[in-house]
Amino acid sequence: MKHVSKINKVLNLLLKGHTISQQEAIAFFSYYRLSDGIYRLKKRGYDIKTTMIYLPNNERYARYELRRRF
Repeated sequence: MKHVSKINKVLNLLLKGHTISQQEAIAFFSYYRLSDGIYRLKKRGYDIKTTMIYLPNNERYARYELRRRF
């Protein structure tokens, strides 16, 4: 079976049109360094949008999505 890195698992998810947050990366892939992975994907040339989600209790988190160019 071919080994797929965690960053490539995130990329595959984004390429399918899904978004991801740190909490989901931990739950789905045990990936605790999502922001670093997003940084590396951006350096590879992927156009990834970061949206900050603000919760009523003054907490916030980032949600990432791949921007499509048509």
